[in-house]
Amino acid sequence: MPIRTTGFRIARILGIPIYLDASWLLIFGWITYQLSKIVLPQMHSKWTPTQYWSVGVLTSLLFFASVLFHELAHSMVALYYKIPVHSITLFIFGGIARIGKEPSKPIQEFNIAIAGPLASFFLAGLYRLGNHQGFFPRHADCGVERQGGCLCADGHRRLRGFLQK
Repeated sequence: MPIRTTGFRIARILGIPIYLDASWLLIFGWITYQLSKIVLPQMHSKWTPTQYWSVGVLTSLLFFASVLFHELAHSMVALYYKIPVHSITLFIFGGIARIGKEPSKPIQEFNIAIAGPLASFFLAGLYRLGNHQGFFPRHADCGVERQGGCLCADGHRRLRGFLQK
């Protein structure tokens, strides 16, 4: 029986189909608009509207590329453990990697869950090295917020993996 996935397929990376949920368009548009009409004009008053919108779109695309990178990190560790990954879907609140079965050992679950936040920290470090200060807080926040709490998927899976030891 085929796995049902919402959204439309945009790519295949490492053999994993990548989908965009329709809700992604809403957040992409909102972020682009906020950057292009509010944030960038305050930061760069001499730019043209074309520059604002170009940088706004590019920044939104980079932001979502970072969410995809986060989900790919989860997926790569799952694949390492021979756990099939059916798809990755980006949506309004981030992304989700759909794995084919539960990890067989708690340490596998923990490692799969921690891979995404570690990828976010890695990107934060790269952006920091590149002196792109505007991106650093978002990636650092993403890495930190997903370390605690059991309400988010990454935190829940790490806690479950830790408690099952």
